Amino acid sequence: MMMLMLLMLLLLMMLPMMMLLLLLLLLLLLLLMMMIHLDTFIKKAARCEDGHLAINLIVRYNLPTKRCVNSLRTG
Repeated sequence: MMMLMLLMLLLLMMLPMMMLLLLLLLLLLLLLMMMIHLDTFIKKAARCEDGHLAINLIVRYNLPTKRCVNSLRTG
């Protein structure tokens, strides 16, 4: 009986650690998803699908898409 009580206490103490670990894993997954989303955003801008976004991203990230900027200027 005493052993069972000790085991329960140990599990109770481990629970917050497990919750923190799970939270950390979820945050890492969210960060990965955001990075993938930004990557597709930049690729979309390089293909000139969204003109305003393309100019913003080219200025911000120095994307080598001069042809894209020229085609945006001419319309």
